[in-house]
Amino acid sequence: MHASVNNRKGWWRQGDPSPDDPSPQENDLHQQGKLPDDPFDGAEPMHYREQGPASHTNDAPPPNPFVGLAQTIPPEWLTQKPEPRKWLLRRDGTGIVPLGKVGITIGSGGVGKTIANIGKALCVATGAPWLGFEPEEPGLAVLLLGEETADEVHRRIYNAARCMKLTQAQMGLAARNIIAVPLAGKSIALTAGDGRGNVSITPVRDQLVAELEGLSRPISIIIVDPLSRWAGQEAETNNGAATRFIEVLEGLTELPGTPTIDCSHHKNKSGRENSTGNVSDARGATALTDGGRWAMNLEPDGPRAVVLSLSKANYSPPMDPILAIRDRMHGGALRLMTDEESAEHEASKAKGAKRSIPDTDIDAAIVEALDEPQTSIRCVLDLLRNLKGAGTDRKQARLAHLVSQPDGPVEHVGGKYRRRER
Repeated sequence: MHASVNNRKGWWRQGDPSPDDPSPQENDLHQQGKLPDDPFDGAEPMHYREQGPASHTNDAPPPNPFVGLAQTIPPEWLTQKPEPRKWLLRRDGTGIVPLGKVGITIGSGGVGKTIANIGKALCVATGAPWLGFEPEEPGLAVLLLGEETADEVHRRIYNAARCMKLTQAQMGLAARNIIAVPLAGKSIALTAGDGRGNVSITPVRDQLVAELEGLSRPISIIIVDPLSRWAGQEAETNNGAATRFIEVLEGLTELPGTPTIDCSHHKNKSGRENSTGNVSDARGATALTDGGRWAMNLEPDGPRAVVLSLSKANYSPPMDPILAIRDRMHGGALRLMTDEESAEHEASKAKGAKRSIPDTDIDAAIVEALDEPQTSIRCVLDLLRNLKGAGTDRKQARLAHLVSQPDGPVEHVGGKYRRRER
């Protein structure tokens, strides 16, 4: 049996040509611009370490996952109380985000997922509270930011730190305990599909693992932002590809420290137009949220407010939704509302509700607008644009309600909305 050796290009057998030397095929692909360079080369402050535990690449089979596991359970599993679960984040003393598990943070583009991730990272790194969350103990936080440049990461960390009112000592902890890797413009997909349902792990996975192992420190959280940059092209359309991507994220929890993996993901069209605050708002294949052990939704609630809710919790009790505000003085960083801000927010919502019109008026306007069949919801909503006192979500919900009635006044036939023939 050949011995295996670890290097930047993965694992290979001694006696074979060294993968440190690019093959003729790789040289051809580089010249054609089809083979990306290592996206972590020169990405400070990550470091590379020569030796590490085994991994596998696409041209070698993975290790047998069943070796040594086919045996009866230990008797003490029945007689001895298990170790208490370890938590990354608690709120009001209750564990909310488990350590060493993969989770998904869901939200529309621009709602504040990245600045929320940075707030989480500062909380974990310093022990400072963020939206009422506190870490079980401070630790190393790794921010893998696929859409951000270094200048933008600087701005966001600076603003979030001031919004959280970090002390000088806490800032010192943050400087030691946060690794931020801006990767805008880099090819960083961890998995790849071939268009025929076959999914493979890319060399980027091994490159990332090598960099993280080289830190020689336990990691508390790895934030993967956003999923669309890190998952292969089929991960959002194919449940098999989505499951494979979640498996790759689960593999990262085996790094020193058994870190929590927090992967940001966008909402689907239905979730953007008619938000439910549920995991079903996540874009693409359901296996993404099925595979995550916990999930949070970040929803807008007016021009400045957002609601953070725990939409999936395999290990923790339910959590009351958290009402936060995007602080304009600190670049939109999230913080809890003051009592005065909360009262103003509720008064504004109540005032808006008083201006709203009854459902029956919206229904009548929809029926009246359908003099001619309309091809899409967008066309119907365009006809209703001058209807005041009802937002787009509510108009769309009333249209769906009318269509769902067996003998209702509206039907959806052949892709068109029209009045039901009597």
